[in-house]
Amino acid sequence: ARSGSSAERTYAAIGAEVSELLAHGAVASPMQIGTLSWAFGEARQEAPALFEQLAAVAVPQLSVFEPSSLAQMVRGYARLGFNAPPLLSAVTQTALKMNELPTRSAAHLFVSYA
Repeated sequence: ARSGSSAERTYAAIGAEVSELLAHGAVASPMQIGTLSWAFGEARQEAPALFEQLAAVAVPQLSVFEPSSLAQMVRGYARLGFNAPPLLSAVTQTALKMNELPTRSAAHLFVSYA
């Protein structure tokens, strides 16, 4: 998106609102975390504070993430090149423990780590 575009302003507003909610104890579901991470990554909208907060909220709940939400989250972080070693380490451990990891989700995870 162009600098100062409507899309950038929208993403900035969403990021600020979600960051504010998380800072005040709001809980984000695995689906919300995956979708937000993916959307910001696909739109190439950097939001370091938001991504740090999402990682902090995600790690304790990784065991209840659906494979698709896990893949979306990692994909968003990867698209932005956001380095979150504790999150990626925890995601790796979680993915290894999953009984069934759908091929598509596994592929997204592997590509994101590349």
